[in-house]
Amino acid sequence: MPTNLMQTEDKVFLTQISQLAKSFQDSGDSAAANKLRDLIDRAQTDEGSAYAAFVGLFSAGKSSLLNTLCGSDLKTGAVPTTAEATQVRLSDRNSNVVLLDTPGVDSTDDAHQEATEKALHLADAIVLVMDYQHVEAEENLELAQQFGEGQKRLAIVVNQIDKHLDFELPFEDFRQRVVTTLDDWGIEYDKLFFTANTDSPYNQLDSLSQWLLELAIPQVNEGTEEAQQPEDALEAHGSTQPIPARTDMLMLRVEEVVDEHVRWLFQADWQKESERVEQLAGFQLDTVADIKQEFADITRRVDENRRYLEKAAEQLHHVHDTISEKMLRSIDSAQIAPYETTGKGKAFIESMKPGFHVGWIRKEEKTRDERQTRLQRFVEDLRSKSTQFLLWPTQSELRQMLAEQKWLFTEIEDEISHMELSVTEELCSRLVEEGALVSDSYSHQYVADVASAIRAQCSRQVKRILEKVREVTEEHHTMELSGERQALERLKEIQSALADMIRLNEDMERDKEQYMSYVLSQ
Repeated sequence: MPTNLMQTEDKVFLTQISQLAKSFQDSGDSAAANKLRDLIDRAQTDEGSAYAAFVGLFSAGKSSLLNTLCGSDLKTGAVPTTAEATQVRLSDRNSNVVLLDTPGVDSTDDAHQEATEKALHLADAIVLVMDYQHVEAEENLELAQQFGEGQKRLAIVVNQIDKHLDFELPFEDFRQRVVTTLDDWGIEYDKLFFTANTDSPYNQLDSLSQWLLELAIPQVNEGTEEAQQPEDALEAHGSTQPIPARTDMLMLRVEEVVDEHVRWLFQADWQKESERVEQLAGFQLDTVADIKQEFADITRRVDENRRYLEKAAEQLHHVHDTISEKMLRSIDSAQIAPYETTGKGKAFIESMKPGFHVGWIRKEEKTRDERQTRLQRFVEDLRSKSTQFLLWPTQSELRQMLAEQKWLFTEIEDEISHMELSVTEELCSRLVEEGALVSDSYSHQYVADVASAIRAQCSRQVKRILEKVREVTEEHHTMELSGERQALERLKEIQSALADMIRLNEDMERDKEQYMSYVLSQ
């Protein structure tokens, strides 16, 4: 909540910050207290100056770049010679900017890390320097991503552009590749510069210098006499973009330290709630907003799946009846007694009529043998036709119905494979109605009765299998729906944990606002 305090007495303002530092120290947060004291020292010794921290990996050329910008004589080399951030100044008639040369951010030395961190918290802007040959290195891009997510203005400098050779790659193609890479990584930055310490047609050292000097040009509130910024100052730097007022820049730095202190106060509670969310969710997301978005997406999918399964359950009986009707209709229309088979059935019935006999010698024995022979011929042919035109097509249709539901196919395949039709001599003999043998048309009816009995066998087996299909499907849907409900309950637990984190964050924001209100109360 930066505000313009240009009309407030500086001593009163700094006294408030000093008292805030004492409060932080008394609470045990000496790191935040020291940072506030550093800001007080900055305000007292460099009034009116903006600060920019030059950061980057070792050998990126930060010190050499600063020497060229400011005409300074900083020590250079891959190994830092000091654990302190070195200050140089860049000035013109309108602006004064303090540039901080930091050790390499990839240093493992604690003193170097402390110096870099101190420079970053003092800085109003960050200049990330990347070596030309390593601009697409993952380490550089991760740094750019990290700094881009902060509140400070970020300039990305591709240094040593004099190494570029146009015959290998046109500069505009190289520049566009850099821009595309930064965009692909989602890096937010204020400006992109290409620089060199020697002559190069692509050197933007002057533009970088102008951007740095603009950091110290004050921005004042609209609607006041002070709102008129010196046009010559803006024109001198080629910019019309409003820049925060000097005191507002200091207030931004104070607010950053306050934010760190509040996070320090709530660190244990925040960590506890964060671990609770991670334990429940089974994954870690960077922000509460990310987790809430994930929750919304999962909830939407759960609702869609639940509606689908409920609809599927409602339609299950309808589908079962429809399939049953189709299968039974196919069974009823199966031609298992074609002309030749029917003829054999008629021949058998003819042999069963009164008065039928074969020969005169051993007439009874020969007649009995003839009847048995005709019965066997009829049964064998009928069994073959029933298998070919009824059993196999029915099994095939059942398998086709289950082909897209492999979990169901596994359950039912054995049932389908063990289907069989009992076409036996006993069946065909049992279905003969002796009282009807006197009728000339009975042979047709007999064959129809036998075929109907065989179809009935097939129908009973299909009904049993389809009933099993219905039961297994219902169980499967019930289990799936149960799983989705359990997932929904788990998400509700996550939602509850997130709500606690949101409330904790609100408490942190309230404390932060109270601290800042104290600083602003003059």
